[in-house]
Amino acid sequence: AAPRDAQALRLQGLLADAAGRHDEAERLLTEARAGSPEDPRAAYDLYLHYLSRGREDAAQRVLDELGLARGDAAPLVQGAAWYLEQGRGEQALAAYREARRRAPGDHSVAGHLALGAWSLGHAEEVLAIGAELPPRARLEQPDLPLVLASARLERGDRRGALQELELVPEDARDATFRTLRGEVLLGLGAVDEALAELRRATLSELAPEGRAWLALGQAALRRGYAGEALR
Repeated sequence: AAPRDAQALRLQGLLADAAGRHDEAERLLTEARAGSPEDPRAAYDLYLHYLSRGREDAAQRVLDELGLARGDAAPLVQGAAWYLEQGRGEQALAAYREARRRAPGDHSVAGHLALGAWSLGHAEEVLAIGAELPPRARLEQPDLPLVLASARLERGDRRGALQELELVPEDARDATFRTLRGEVLLGLGAVDEALAELRRATLSELAPEGRAWLALGQAALRRGYAGEALR
């Protein structure tokens, strides 16, 4: 098949997979891969198709046949995300680690690994990754500064946590962010700043249920605002 035909087969295969016609999808993606072997996209799609069907041996064979170059981490990152969706955290972490090994300079891959490691309670790995990431890389994934700050907090490093949070631009600071920052400020004794941040957090309908109000009450008591603390 010509490359254009192979691309059409690939798109048809993706649509078939999304519609639940998995046998048809496998046939189409296999044909697309054979029709344009120099284009790895159909192989990546076939890899994810096999993973989603629980056929891990077949998925691994596709990766092996691709002979991924050192920088080719995309299918492993996608596969790791699929493992996480299935609640298979250790397999996801293994895939993320392998992706990072293949693409050590890719900050996005490192960020994905940090998020996955945090979800499984590997705070030390998160901190090790954070030590290698430049500030700009932290902002490429919205949840990454919160995860790095939380990992520092878990190790008792409030000032380090605040440094992570201060990298987030004002327009990206949501209620969850403000609640965490308010808690950190309160722990550092900056009560007035904590009050201001926590008040802003509780104004949002998306404030973490209970947590923002509890922290606000604690800050208000520290400042002697008993009425506000008892709301």
